[in-house]
Amino acid sequence: MQANRGFSLVEVVLALTIAVVLTTATIAFVKYPRDRISHQACLMGRNQLQLRVDEYLRTQGRLPSVNLRELETRTSPLPVCPVDGQAYRLDRATGMIQTHSHPN
Repeated sequence: MQANRGFSLVEVVLALTIAVVLTTATIAFVKYPRDRISHQACLMGRNQLQLRVDEYLRTQGRLPSVNLRELETRTSPLPVCPVDGQAYRLDRATGMIQTHSHPN
């Protein structure tokens, strides 16, 4: 009697399940660290810009405009958020760079 050389339905489903789990884990491993790095870069850009606002206030005696154009130079352009590309804005009431939410 010759043995059946095909795969059973259970074996095929098990193999597909394992493949899906491995693919999902790989995507999460690659995607989420990149997102965390981008969010961290956003925070760093905002902090750097806040330092520039504070220095402008010390030297000029007033806050820059909401769009921060007074802080931009040819050699030092204004940063934008690396996550969503939005420009940072100044809250004139508090003198702080406004935060914005990122897409998930």
